[in-house]
Amino acid sequence: MHIKAQYYITLAAGAIMLMIPALINGYPLVNSDTSTYISSGFTASTPWDRPITYGVLLYILSLGGTSMWFAVAMQGYIISWLVTLSVKNITGKDHYVLSFVTLLLLSTITSLSWVTSELIADMYTGVMLLCMALLLIGKETKSNRTLLYILFFVSVATHTSHLVYGTALLVLLLLTHHKLFRHLPVRKTRNSLLIMLALSLSTIGIMGACMAKTKQMFMMGSLLDKGILKPALDDLCADTTYNICKYKDNLPADVNEFLWEDTSPMQQEGGWRATQPEYRHIINSILSKPGYLWMYTKISASYTFSQLVCFNIGDGNTGFPNGSNVSNTIAQYLPHESRSFLNSRQNTTGIKQYLSVPNAIISIVTGLSVLLLGGLLYFKRAVLPPAFYVLLAIVVLGILINAWSCATFSQVNGRYGCRVMWLLPLMAIIASAAMYFLPQKVKSK
Repeated sequence: MHIKAQYYITLAAGAIMLMIPALINGYPLVNSDTSTYISSGFTASTPWDRPITYGVLLYILSLGGTSMWFAVAMQGYIISWLVTLSVKNITGKDHYVLSFVTLLLLSTITSLSWVTSELIADMYTGVMLLCMALLLIGKETKSNRTLLYILFFVSVATHTSHLVYGTALLVLLLLTHHKLFRHLPVRKTRNSLLIMLALSLSTIGIMGACMAKTKQMFMMGSLLDKGILKPALDDLCADTTYNICKYKDNLPADVNEFLWEDTSPMQQEGGWRATQPEYRHIINSILSKPGYLWMYTKISASYTFSQLVCFNIGDGNTGFPNGSNVSNTIAQYLPHESRSFLNSRQNTTGIKQYLSVPNAIISIVTGLSVLLLGGLLYFKRAVLPPAFYVLLAIVVLGILINAWSCATFSQVNGRYGCRVMWLLPLMAIIASAAMYFLPQKVKSK
């Protein structure tokens, strides 16, 4: 078979395998955020609490609303391409059978296919990390590098957390690149990092407005979630009269209720825009006190560890029956798919009760991957190419920063973990394959 045919067959097969959860469900998986993404992309209007980028992507990838199946197929194709490039860069040449097997394993025993089958922006966290690594390895053609830079920019622009997340990681890599990437061309590596940093910061033009409007709300939710808001309000309300003071003894149970429920203090006092100045003042007052700042730092560290071990699939994937926000949005913008959406397993029998076994498998595979990679590094039984260690370093740092940023500024949630933890099994598979395929003089001391 012609080499190009093998290449495109591998990518297409990978895309189909990465749609398995959606195919079983009978429709792409949705989350409550899906309605905002669809409506923003189809009306070309920026939502209050998130950038417009992913909504526009959904409109484009669904071929202007022809079908959301096209959107998840393209999400799978993007990941399939990046995984295939990763295998090629580490093993030194195209291994389409290996790429196919890697995609098959990732689709069936990790969280990846769940992430690619869902109509939310979470997939692009992993995309951002793989693009970053492949650009630093520096073995791609000029056209592929251009595509990777574009895809990196788009992935950062899909979510406000990606700007903070990606920029923090790039700055860390810039500070350590002389040591971390000492086996790679220093100048070329530095230039790639600077280009990506510039692209990451340029997304402020897309996301700056929604970040300015929402950061106080998410921070207040984080303070509530960490148990700091109540004692802090007890202190502040003794000297200052805030509108939220009358709710301090009856605060919402969790951050989701605080942010989204009509009964929350924020909604009762006029919503996000009306409460923004007061909440900004409260946050500054709390974090300016050393005692509360230390409490926040200590709890965030504990929550970061909790987030690292929380990566179950299914969080947020409840049913959205007729009359719900997601159902109404699909009926409005994709009326020809409304029936198949309502008849999907997510909306009929439900899906979360079937996820205990898949989540157990994902946990076991992730644990074994950590052990394999740890053994590889500790016992140094193989000398893999420098490109692998670059890829591994970015994946590990990326997972750590993802856990820290989510736990510190939002909450611990399986959805935030499962969007990146599939990268560890990918690293384990690539390491094992490279040890087998690389010449003996390269892989042995």
